[in-house]
Amino acid sequence: MFVVSLARPISKISITNFRGIKNQTLEFTKFNSLSGKNDCGKSTIINAINLFFSEEKASRDKDFNKNISENKNIEIEVEISEYNFLNLKPFLIAEKDTGFDQVVQDYLIDGVLRVKKIWEFSEKAEISGKCFLLVNSFKEYDIYGDGKNLKKWLTELNLEVPVDGIGGNSDVEKQSVIRNNLLFQNCEREVVEIELKTKDLSNIKKCLPEVKLFRADQSIETTTAEFKKTFSTELKNVIFEQKENSSLDAIETAIKNKIEQESLEIRDFMKQHISDLKELKITPNFDWVKGVEITDVEIKLDGDEGLIPLENKGSGYRRLFMVGRLRYLAKKDESKNIIYLIEEPETFLHPSAQDEMRDSLIDLSESNQIFITTHSPIFTGATKPEGLILCKKENSELKYEKSENENFLIKIATEIGVKPSHSLIDNFEIVIFVESANDEKFYRTVMKKLAYLINNKVLFIHGGGSNIASIIEIKYFQKQSQPNRKIYLLIDSDKFDDSSNNFLNEITSKNNVTVFDEKKNGSSKEQNKIKNLKDNFRGDKVFVLNKRCIENYYHPKIAAQYFSVPVDYVTSFPDGLVVDEYLKYKGLTLTNSKNQHSLFEQMTTQEWQEVSQGELEGIFDEILNTNV
Repeated sequence: MFVVSLARPISKISITNFRGIKNQTLEFTKFNSLSGKNDCGKSTIINAINLFFSEEKASRDKDFNKNISENKNIEIEVEISEYNFLNLKPFLIAEKDTGFDQVVQDYLIDGVLRVKKIWEFSEKAEISGKCFLLVNSFKEYDIYGDGKNLKKWLTELNLEVPVDGIGGNSDVEKQSVIRNNLLFQNCEREVVEIELKTKDLSNIKKCLPEVKLFRADQSIETTTAEFKKTFSTELKNVIFEQKENSSLDAIETAIKNKIEQESLEIRDFMKQHISDLKELKITPNFDWVKGVEITDVEIKLDGDEGLIPLENKGSGYRRLFMVGRLRYLAKKDESKNIIYLIEEPETFLHPSAQDEMRDSLIDLSESNQIFITTHSPIFTGATKPEGLILCKKENSELKYEKSENENFLIKIATEIGVKPSHSLIDNFEIVIFVESANDEKFYRTVMKKLAYLINNKVLFIHGGGSNIASIIEIKYFQKQSQPNRKIYLLIDSDKFDDSSNNFLNEITSKNNVTVFDEKKNGSSKEQNKIKNLKDNFRGDKVFVLNKRCIENYYHPKIAAQYFSVPVDYVTSFPDGLVVDEYLKYKGLTLTNSKNQHSLFEQMTTQEWQEVSQGELEGIFDEILNTNV
């Protein structure tokens, strides 16, 4: 069964007695920036997340809060919302899944998966954590605790478990029968903590997202576990794709080809910033007992006699390599459901490379979760208010502040140095906020095809009018002495309507697959976000497209030509259809935005008119024909 990956692994974290934190609870979104002065706890949050998800031990001298005299234990609890219950199958199911649908509801408290870890303070230098799963159980019958009591309670309640399938009844089947009986009796419920044993720990790990940590001072030493871990997802993906292939030689060849292609693409990116770069080589090592690892990253510059290990080059080279890797992952959609923890991504990077890094991280955040610590206005300015966290230190205690209040946002923007990106004297008469550079390219293409002229009085700004930089830009333009200047916001609808429901029903019945569940369930949230944007936009007017995304404006004829398939193979792209999943289902893939715009460029004026049905023309008439 195919299930769309999580786009938001952590929704909330509660931290007690970790380093300088006494007790803090924070909510997160997909892209999170931790900003503030030096030594104010930016990296502490990232280190807490890494400690929770990794198998590392807590350091007695470094990780425990030295200002706490009693109950020094470290506690970290993580909540994962929008969690797909099917991801819990590796944890709950042994041989059969009978009863799973009932029992799993108690493992998701109000739809949220809650996991806690506790590191008990001791005199040991390094301390292992205990892991607990929070479950909605029953006050008098803790059916999710020790499984030894299940048989006793079945007898006590005079219950029998039907034998379903081959083999004896699983604990999940017994729990389901007892649970349904206790619910019928209206027995009192309570949330309990179940300590996970060794076997359970291995299984619950499969249900949680991966974490990749990039420290500010991280070197490219290929012998370190941190470095090897950054490649683990790609290597696993290749091996999974080759699962039907029993030949180790064929798998090795597939991995070598994959890594070689990645090397070429990262090299081409780095050449934009290092003109004398001639060669980049990433070398995998195959040890089918220990596993596949990346053992060498080498580069060659003009004047070098041969390849030189990247770890022997300067920090700027190593940082550019990291940016290139993140760009590659975002472009190829190689990673999903991964938490990226990145300290000071601006370190050792020229501002143009910082722009590249920022755009790559924003792209990655569509299907992963990003946490950055930063002093840079380039990264802080790209963050939406709900993802911005101000870090402070008060009397040796770390504290964190979040707010979408305008005064708070202006305070952060002033402290970090987020300023308008345009001259204090400008002649722009129309300012159009769009969601991304991709969207600007789309609108410019459509305007050109539909014969609308854009002069130098029109300015497009990315960020969708909702990130910190956009707020500063809008305030700047509103203050300038051009009373007739108009400021607009142009966004997708992000809706999920009956056209998608019909498609979902069709492919589910035919192929036993589940697609769109999270996008469908998240639709109301997207609609609320759009409503909030419309209500709070500080410009003149918000235009919301009829269609879900710009991909819904593909003309079927051009799409068929592009993919070299019959015209009736791709019939239409209704307003609410999730186009990328529809194409995937059809066995078709657009690998990047350049290919996406290739389709738009090929569409004729008549074809644009057919897909627009007067909608885009009406918007452009109102924006561009404004009396200014």
